[in-house]
Amino acid sequence: MAGPLNLAALSPEEAPLSRQPHLMKPLQTKDGVGFSVIHRDQGRAWNVNDEHVFVKTQYRYFCHPLSRLGLRMPMLRRELIALRKCHRIGIDVPRVVLYRELGDMTELVISGIAASYPLDEALDLSAANRNLIIENAARAIGSLHRHGWTHGALGNEHILVQPEQQCRVNLIDLEKARPGRWRIKKDLARFLRNSSCFSQTETKYFLDCYLRALAG
Repeated sequence: MAGPLNLAALSPEEAPLSRQPHLMKPLQTKDGVGFSVIHRDQGRAWNVNDEHVFVKTQYRYFCHPLSRLGLRMPMLRRELIALRKCHRIGIDVPRVVLYRELGDMTELVISGIAASYPLDEALDLSAANRNLIIENAARAIGSLHRHGWTHGALGNEHILVQPEQQCRVNLIDLEKARPGRWRIKKDLARFLRNSSCFSQTETKYFLDCYLRALAG
């Protein structure tokens, strides 16, 4: 699989995990030992045509999913599983460029979403088609829930809208996404609480569209 520069020709011991050119999110720690960091890189450095890619690197950053009887699993592997699931069921998400695990270090490289805005910013654009944006957001979330999955961190910053692509809606940051129908009500409530960018009439329209998508 292609990597930055001549990375594919190097052994795991020789190859750095990434060039880390531009820090996007401050380093986060977990359990006092692990860490997670995100950088933005140029797509050409990873042999892809995207202007930018996002490089997520984690060290000893684990979750303990019930599906694995509590056995630990890298958080980024869970995001990889969620990205592939969304792609299969027709939800727009970033494209996976590279994924690898080297001992306790894990790396996920995903494509950027070109010409996109967080949900609240897209709705505030002067030429925004608010109804179409709301409908597409409701369809994406409803489809995810219809298939028994939840996002786990739904909010404006995790819903990117591409106004020039018929207001296409993309879900991002799926690190906490997982199957579990009992979490759906909480997932929806979190979105409505965290977004708070709809009028009362728009909230009703969103819920109408969401219920149609949920029913399939």
